[in-house]
Amino acid sequence: ALGPEGIQGYEVEAAGPRVSTLANGLLEAAFGPRFQVEIRPLKELKTRTGMAEDYGIHVYDDERGGERPLGSFSGGEQTVIDEALRTAFSIFSAEQLPIKYETLWRDELSSPLDSENRAGYLTMLRRALDLGSFHQILYVTHESALAESADAIVRVGGDGSVSWNRQ
Repeated sequence: ALGPEGIQGYEVEAAGPRVSTLANGLLEAAFGPRFQVEIRPLKELKTRTGMAEDYGIHVYDDERGGERPLGSFSGGEQTVIDEALRTAFSIFSAEQLPIKYETLWRDELSSPLDSENRAGYLTMLRRALDLGSFHQILYVTHESALAESADAIVRVGGDGSVSWNRQ
């Protein structure tokens, strides 16, 4: 019961659909119904009957027709999809623990994004705030457009000085 075929296996299997749902909620908030992800914990065996652990991430793109490998998307699209998955895993982890996470941290994920994807990224972060019941999201950026869209800005100078202002 305590091995990979028991409780542990069921927990991992159960995570896939929940993380997929969370990631899709984040992607939909940012980009509408274009992207969908699905984490499949099992795959059919090709050489014999039965199933094997997989945990494959399958990405669907309604704009370009069907399932595509994550590596076939542009750098910005890959970043957004990857960030949706990472954020979904963070929210899922927070849901599983008895300790309430109040802050979600993100570090310099915006550099490969064009202006359209940056706007979607900010929308996605705001949706993550709601989905994860976080008090705040702190993200590091060197992009002035993203910084100016924040509710508050903490600037760290090269000399170690720190300034703070609320928008």
